[in-house]
Amino acid sequence: NPNPTPVTVTFEPFEQAGMGAEDFAAFAERAPAFHLGIGAGAPGRADRLHNADYQPDERCIALGVQALTRIAVEALA
Repeated sequence: NPNPTPVTVTFEPFEQAGMGAEDFAAFAERAPAFHLGIGAGAPGRADRLHNADYQPDERCIALGVQALTRIAVEALA
């Protein structure tokens, strides 16, 4: 697409820290860990994850890959 719709990137810290799912918490007890939440909501929609009507903005996938790649490269440098 020669004129892609721009993606808005914002940082919104969690209001309350959490460990996510139980398996993530178990791994995090044994090794350093972090949780990166990537918002994928589409403008004008209020649906959320774990919902049959959820329609994520798939452009966020590339942003998530870029973020995780940069974190890995910097951690291994």
